[in-house]
Amino acid sequence: MAAGIANPLRMCIFSFMNGDKAYDSLRTDNKERGLVSILQMRNSASGAMELAHGHTGKVANCLNDISESIKAARSTSKAFDCACKGINIVSEMVNPILVVASGVRVYNSDDKKSAMLKEAGAMTGMFAAESAYKTLFGLNKGSEATYKKYKLLNNTADGIKKFCSSNKFLSKIPSGKIGGIIKGLGFIAASCSAFAIGSEIGDAIAQRTTAKDYAAKHALTKVSSDESNQETASVEKHALEKTPSEENSTKEYIS
Repeated sequence: MAAGIANPLRMCIFSFMNGDKAYDSLRTDNKERGLVSILQMRNSASGAMELAHGHTGKVANCLNDISESIKAARSTSKAFDCACKGINIVSEMVNPILVVASGVRVYNSDDKKSAMLKEAGAMTGMFAAESAYKTLFGLNKGSEATYKKYKLLNNTADGIKKFCSSNKFLSKIPSGKIGGIIKGLGFIAASCSAFAIGSEIGDAIAQRTTAKDYAAKHALTKVSSDESNQETASVEKHALEKTPSEENSTKEYIS
């Protein structure tokens, strides 16, 4: 149950985060985040409806009604059913879309080698952290949490649960849901932190390797361009300036 709550929660929050980045796309190169945001919100809604199945209550009943309406529409309309199947397929491609977008950022960068190191570090860190977190806390479908095997993680989780149960506000949330919320927020923190750290590591490597080469080549190109411009300016200036002998020669010819 807790893991079930964690997945829709993290997808919902990621959707809003990516939507915000897409909104700022006029100033940054994050336009693809709009599609990612839509797909993540779809996955969040789908997870919430699966979680509500077999449960009662205002929210659960509302989600169950929506789920039944979608099933009825799919059974009566082939076009709607095909559209739903297409959306389901695309919704599983959030990570590949992020990878492709990362490649586009590298392609659009002037220093492609440095950009590739930075993007590779960020993506590797993010996917590695997410995979490890899902395994540790059982966020994959049908998997069991393994964090209890590690004393530090188990003690930390127990400490957080005890704090939540003693808190006036959090204690009102059912214990199972508290665990799911903690896992969902923890996943987001792990993913974002690993992305930032991986990006910094990749950038640090680039600054010591590829960025130096790019800066040296760029400086050499700039010097050559400046020298060429100076030579052109000198020729133009000489062409405009006439010596006294040239002026007298021109006057004599006119006379």
